[in-house]
Amino acid sequence: IIKYSDKDQTVNMTADTQFSSTNIASFGDSDSLLETGEIFEIVLLTLTTQLDPDLGTNQEFSIEVIPPRGAVLYIGRRTAVSLEKSNNLD
Repeated sequence: IIKYSDKDQTVNMTADTQFSSTNIASFGDSDSLLETGEIFEIVLLTLTTQLDPDLGTNQEFSIEVIPPRGAVLYIGRRTAVSLEKSNNLD
């Protein structure tokens, strides 16, 4: 499960059609455990159609990766002061 939250809403994404994850590191294994050195990119495929209101400028949001068992991975970010069609929020 991937859970998106901002001050206005929470969206739970449970289906593989709603998000994808890709191992972008040059090494790693194929198990379902994030280990030292592994780097994954998470893409929220249907998020833009599920937000009302849309995520705006200078706004805090969070993404939680919730496995069937084990610890939740919390990622908190703030959008840029000026948003373009595509922004990288590293």
